[in-house]
Amino acid sequence: MLGTIIISGMAVCSALGAVKMIFDSCLAQSQRWQESQLSVRNQMDRVARDINRSFAQTQESLRFQALNEHYFQSRKLADKAYALLCDANDCREALYKSISLMKSEIHRVKDARFKCSDSQERNRLKLELDALYSNENEFSLQLESLIRQIGEYSSKLREFNSRTREIKLTMRDSCGEGGRIWYERLAGRIEASKEMKQLR
Repeated sequence: MLGTIIISGMAVCSALGAVKMIFDSCLAQSQRWQESQLSVRNQMDRVARDINRSFAQTQESLRFQALNEHYFQSRKLADKAYALLCDANDCREALYKSISLMKSEIHRVKDARFKCSDSQERNRLKLELDALYSNENEFSLQLESLIRQIGEYSSKLREFNSRTREIKLTMRDSCGEGGRIWYERLAGRIEASKEMKQLR
């Protein structure tokens, strides 16, 4: 329960402060995410440019070495980007919960105001209700912005992962016997990793 409302002349104890703390925490996390995701996006762009240069190389051994390096660099960056996306989704869920708590608090204050006969207390409840509506609106705007950013970031990550898959196939198809052996070993490691996950 967010708070207890006492309808008599006593002050209404609400969870507005607690919900605001949750929101402020989400806002700080969202701002950190925005800064981090811009950095990761820039890294993805840089790696993609490097990959394009490696695709253009014609000498098979140099191409294999460069693509091998880019593949593992891409995987590491994709893992970092995915972890960041998970953090953003956690923040989104926390904002959903904050909005839900805020709506519950709005309902309780409206109910208390409706039942209250003291005009001073009704005015105070009206001010609290106005603050709650304002905060709910602020939370909703932040949530909308975060959802949009998560969508854009997810699209960028899918594009980057597609590029990483392209590296694997290029190594298999264009880097001779070494590339085919590399690809088969990688496929074996991926399959073994999937089997280990299933056993857990």
